[in-house]
Amino acid sequence: MSNKVKVLVIAALVVILVAVLNLYTFLESSSKTDRPTVTNNMSQTVQKKIADLYIDEETGFIQEDITEEYVESLRTEIDDLNESTLDKNVLNRQLDEIVHRVEAKEAVNGFYPEETPAIKANQVAENLSFKEGLTIEQIEEAKEKYYFVLEEAEEATNTVSTKVEEVEEEVEALDDFQTAINAHIDYALKGFDAYETAKKALEEVKALPIEDGQIGTIAQAMAKFETAIELVEAGSAKDELTQAADEYVAGFIVVMQELTATIPQYYDLALTAVEPSSLLTAAMLANVELLNPVEESSEESSEQEVIIEEEWSQDTTTPTAPVTPPAIPSLPEQPEQPEQPEQPEQPEQPEQPEQPEQPEQPEQPEQPEVPNASDETGANS
Repeated sequence: MSNKVKVLVIAALVVILVAVLNLYTFLESSSKTDRPTVTNNMSQTVQKKIADLYIDEETGFIQEDITEEYVESLRTEIDDLNESTLDKNVLNRQLDEIVHRVEAKEAVNGFYPEETPAIKANQVAENLSFKEGLTIEQIEEAKEKYYFVLEEAEEATNTVSTKVEEVEEEVEALDDFQTAINAHIDYALKGFDAYETAKKALEEVKALPIEDGQIGTIAQAMAKFETAIELVEAGSAKDELTQAADEYVAGFIVVMQELTATIPQYYDLALTAVEPSSLLTAAMLANVELLNPVEESSEESSEQEVIIEEEWSQDTTTPTAPVTPPAIPSLPEQPEQPEQPEQPEQPEQPEQPEQPEQPEQPEQPEQPEVPNASDETGANS
């Protein structure tokens, strides 16, 4: 083959190679032009699903029915996106923020009984009573894991509806959900110790037997409880302790009624013994008529004496025959109805018949000396 032919073959191969390269470049560029549109739509779909997990993006409260299975399905969709690793990380961080909020809400709600959650949907309850068995370690762990600070909030995407390609905006303040979580953690840390101290003090009071010789000890223990409950924040937790204390005081008064009824002058002694406790002292004073039957009976007897004296004085004013004092006790017995017949005493009024004594007027016949008048006439004659 001549050199001329070789040159022609080489030139043809070069042309063919250039044409192939141009075709490949064209196809590759066409493929890259179409792909962003498809993947962008897919990412927006996933991002909308994440946004729908919020009740309100501005307040930050999340839906109640977020399950672990649903979260994992969203992660799978993110992994299947034909997006860059950076874009996928943004979506994953948004989903991580949802998971973090779910866990934070569960931790805070765990401070209280199931029937009184701290946060439900976008509703926040306050001043709740702590559940039985809660420990300070649980509260401290919740603070370590879920207490929101601005630095951590800035790491999460400010608004999930923001496009993946946009730079996240700096967080200037915590949203309402984060604020509620922090408030309940603070409330638990501050109030739990005071609540537990007051609750333990009341249990110590209840452990003491209510009997003679223990009243002073009970009053001192109750005084410790009264001091402790003053440190408990107002709310259902304090109301719970107050109600429990009121129930104990009511039972205390019942036992005291039995003691004062069997032991003479016990009320005054017990009233002095309970002075350290304002609750017990107030209860004793409020129930003085119930706990001090001696004074009450003496008042009743004195009233009876007054009534008897009045009845006696009324009886002595009547003109009937004198009645001896021993008959007085019989007054309450058979009704005085038999005495009502005394009305017949009115017949005594017939004493008026004594008026016949007026016939003494017949003594006037002495006037019959008038016949002497005849004598006078005779004399005159």
